[in-house]
Amino acid sequence: MDKRAIEPTRVYTTPEAAGLLGTSEAKIIEAIKKGKLSAKDIGKGWKILGENLINYVSLKTYQIITKEGISGTISASSEEELYQKLSTGNYGVLPLRGNSMIRFTPDNVTEIVELTDEE
Repeated sequence: MDKRAIEPTRVYTTPEAAGLLGTSEAKIIEAIKKGKLSAKDIGKGWKILGENLINYVSLKTYQIITKEGISGTISASSEEELYQKLSTGNYGVLPLRGNSMIRFTPDNVTEIVELTDEE
């Protein structure tokens, strides 16, 4: 998929976005509902700004593993954005037992693995 084919200021429908990205409309809607792709529900369907499609195509998912062996994922468009997110301390996971969130911070992360898309 060539990101240059997407016009940043154009508004796309879900079928158009699916065609541009070479995926199904269901996958586009799933990405919208999971918050990975920003869109507006207007009238008879979702409307997606081209700039949001470009950001979505650039998004990568990273598995984060802490010193405690706890793992979770964070999505970011670059490693720089990932490290910015980690430095805020606002990302983490709830362990299976207990109510305290394990926060992902630069101090407690031992491993970062970029995950590949499984489409």
